[in-house]
Amino acid sequence: RAGEAIVRIPLKACITDIASPNPYPGCPYSVTLAAAILTERDAGSSSRWAQYVASLPEEVVGYANCSEALVGDEDVIRAAVGGDDALVDELQTYASLVIGSHAAIVQRGWNSRDWTWAMSQVHSRTFRVDLEVPAAHGARVGNSGNRERTVRLLAPFADLLNHDSDPNEVCCEWGVEQRVVGKELGSDLL
Repeated sequence: RAGEAIVRIPLKACITDIASPNPYPGCPYSVTLAAAILTERDAGSSSRWAQYVASLPEEVVGYANCSEALVGDEDVIRAAVGGDDALVDELQTYASLVIGSHAAIVQRGWNSRDWTWAMSQVHSRTFRVDLEVPAAHGARVGNSGNRERTVRLLAPFADLLNHDSDPNEVCCEWGVEQRVVGKELGSDLL
């Protein structure tokens, strides 16, 4: 029924940008999560997320397929998106991010195809949620007096649902339910 949760996923089963190491200081969430996906892929069957990473599509999705062609060629982008200025800017920013972030972590041994693939998975599958987190994770004090932080995460299975943040898109709604379990704070994406 409308408003009923169809799936609950413990946040500890998700790959998050606060539990994954940043590849370089100040990097955006997408770089942290893309590096996490490739790190887990490289770990193979010993990875906690081996089945999830293996389930990701092999192809690069969306405009990431031509990210190198998009950098600096506004005419190519404009023709592809029908002249929408905001989308042109967004695609150029995305292409620059993919290329620039790969250059910053090239010493890890991932080629540009691996990196473009990982970034495309992150940009098509990430959830954004506000969570209560320990202050050590860079949290801010919210209106309720609790420590809050916007967290980006990859949620196995749930990321197959259309979960666009745009309220005008047809998609599922999601949220986080936090509860105290013993002495620890537990969270579920639903």
